[in-house]
Amino acid sequence: MERLNQARLMWAFHRAYLRCGPALPAIVLGLGAMLALAVMLAASALRLHRLEGRLAHAPAAASTIVEPQSAPVSAAPVALPLPSETRRFEITRKVLQTLEDDGFAPPQIRFRFEHAGDAGVTRQIAVFAVDTDWSDVARLLADLQAVDRAVYIARLKVVRDTVADARVAAEIQLAVAWRDDVATEPKKP
Repeated sequence: MERLNQARLMWAFHRAYLRCGPALPAIVLGLGAMLALAVMLAASALRLHRLEGRLAHAPAAASTIVEPQSAPVSAAPVALPLPSETRRFEITRKVLQTLEDDGFAPPQIRFRFEHAGDAGVTRQIAVFAVDTDWSDVARLLADLQAVDRAVYIARLKVVRDTVADARVAAEIQLAVAWRDDVATEPKKP
């Protein structure tokens, strides 16, 4: 067999280019991709064959299914991670102090209470409005929720006059939930 040299390779390339034209690079890339896919497919098949062999030789004990064990159910009710009713005034005082410290002491706050007797939880909702920049509203909400884990934003309504206006009027409903200290009996029909 004759030796391949650079001149013969260039002659073969030019001849193929004259036959196929500008489509030659696409054909070469397509054939290269097909060859690469064939090599990857062969490697995957070989790896699958080896894994099947390992699984066939694995002990039967390793393939047994372990049934989950259920924890014993206690008759005692689960305590909610909420503060007790005795802390409600302390939490409300902290919320009002946070509003004052942030410079948002509203002129009027309406309070509403909702009692869920069957759940043993009472919710206090404070409704107030602030008129400030949007970034200040976000900071205020973060500060209020950081007061206690029982404090959350029940509703937020934000209104601004124009799209370009940075000032917004926000109506905030801030809720505080607590456990009832004295469990009430549910009403029987």
